[in-house]
Amino acid sequence: MTKITSLLALAIDLPAEAVSYGGGEGLVFDLRDVAGTATCDPGYLILGDQLIVATTAERLRSSASLSGNEGESLAKEAEFARLVKGTDGAPGSLLFVNLRQVTEALVAALDSGDKAHYDEAARPFLDPLRALLAYGDSKTGVTRSVMIVTIE
Repeated sequence: MTKITSLLALAIDLPAEAVSYGGGEGLVFDLRDVAGTATCDPGYLILGDQLIVATTAERLRSSASLSGNEGESLAKEAEFARLVKGTDGAPGSLLFVNLRQVTEALVAALDSGDKAHYDEAARPFLDPLRALLAYGDSKTGVTRSVMIVTIE
C-alpha cells in the first residue's frame, strides 16, 4: 500500500488523504485547487481482492460497507432487479450503471457557467436516460453480449 500511495503522489501531484473503510486502505484526492469544487473528491480503496474507485470519499465508504455485506443490496433497486430478470439465467458478466444518478452527481459538481452550458447543450439528450445494463456469457463456445439502455 505504501508503494502505491507513493507512486500516485508522485504521478498525480495532488494532496491526498489516507483513508480506511471496512478494513480496506486507500487515498482520497483533494481536487479543489484543480477543479474549484469540493463536490468531487475521487479516490480508491483496496479491500481484500478488490480495487474500488469512486468519485467521493462517501462513495468509497458505502462501497466498502456493501463489499462487507453491511449495506443495502443492489438487487433491491427496482430498475436493476427488473433488468436483471430479463438476462435469462446467470450471465457470465454483468455491468449495471444508474445513468440518472451518475448524471446528477456530475451535474452537481459543475460550476454555474458549465451548468448553464450543460442545461442548454446536453440536458435534453441525457435527461431521458435512466440506466444501462450490459451482460454476456459464453455458452456452447459462442459469446453473446447484450446492452440495454432504459429511457423515460
